[in-house]
Amino acid sequence: MKWFNWSHEKWIAGSVEEYHPMLLAYLVGKTSDLDLAKDLAQEVWARALKIDLTKIDNMRAYLFKITNNLLIDHYRYTEREKKYAINIQQETVVDNGAISTLNQVATQEQIKSILSKDDYRLLLLEYQGYNNEEIGQKMNMNQKTVANRKSLIKQKLAKYWNYER
Repeated sequence: MKWFNWSHEKWIAGSVEEYHPMLLAYLVGKTSDLDLAKDLAQEVWARALKIDLTKIDNMRAYLFKITNNLLIDHYRYTEREKKYAINIQQETVVDNGAISTLNQVATQEQIKSILSKDDYRLLLLEYQGYNNEEIGQKMNMNQKTVANRKSLIKQKLAKYWNYER
């Protein structure tokens, strides 16, 4: 059973008609991305409709409060994604006479799906600045084994991105 009546539904439709263009323009200005702005605006209305909007004294302020909270959540999420992105670079190689460098950005989840837990841990230790000897001590392996595993990890990642040495 619906919790609102037809007059309430008309009131909501009028509110959407009145405030949606304003919210969308604000979000486009903040994100510079129309598709993202549309998604966020849709989420604003989804959250706003969870309560009885007829009890809100200042609808515009309420909607913009939701909008700003969503923007903060979005930027926190994207910053977290950037923080956990790992820049994978391989040494410069000669490929068909041309010099090129493998330079891919991958999220932790992509890399975890490619590598074993030990290989992933080794890669993280390398990107945290540990040398082969320190990695070997932390992972209980010989430093030459660490160097070999690092080479194999780079080969796995290169194969994943269809890049041949």
